[in-house]
Amino acid sequence: MSFELLPALVAGVVATLAMTAGFAVMRATGRTTIDFPLILGTMVTGDATRARAAGFVTHVLVMGGLAFGSLYAGLFDWVGAEGSETWLYGVAFGSLHGGIAGFGLAALPAVHPRMRANAGEEWPDTTVFRESPEPVPPTDKPVRGEPRGSLVAPERPQLTLRAPGPFGAEYGSMTPIGLVLGHLAYGLVFGGLYGTLA
Repeated sequence: MSFELLPALVAGVVATLAMTAGFAVMRATGRTTIDFPLILGTMVTGDATRARAAGFVTHVLVMGGLAFGSLYAGLFDWVGAEGSETWLYGVAFGSLHGGIAGFGLAALPAVHPRMRANAGEEWPDTTVFRESPEPVPPTDKPVRGEPRGSLVAPERPQLTLRAPGPFGAEYGSMTPIGLVLGHLAYGLVFGGLYGTLA
């Protein structure tokens, strides 16, 4: 099977939406507090609403569709996956992807501007974020939603994220299992759909 970009993008977006829906169900049932769109979005903004919106687009379109969709499709091409075996390769790549993501979460505080290591800090149960008392610094650019001519942003608290630890274990005891199963599901959905579309 040769690499095909459009099927890779479509399969990547659908697979990411499936994985994201699984994590939403886990959050709704109290199994985890991990929120990938929030984690990604807070790399660019400390405002929770904006972070979730920016993070969702980044997670689904850029990471899941473009980056990992292209990577998986390239790997399928490299190993010569054909037709019905793409779902099996997808699961194999998903298990590897889940393992790398699990260890990557442990290293995230080193590069994330709003995440601190939890050593010695008291956080209530598995809370993902808390508001810090430092307000958003004022800006000299016009602010949407403010009266015309307003050049100073209203003060909003900044978020500080809890460090997830290896496999996101700090976000709930079921998070490591969910992380691996979510990436297996990504690989399964991606492999099945890409094998059909390409």
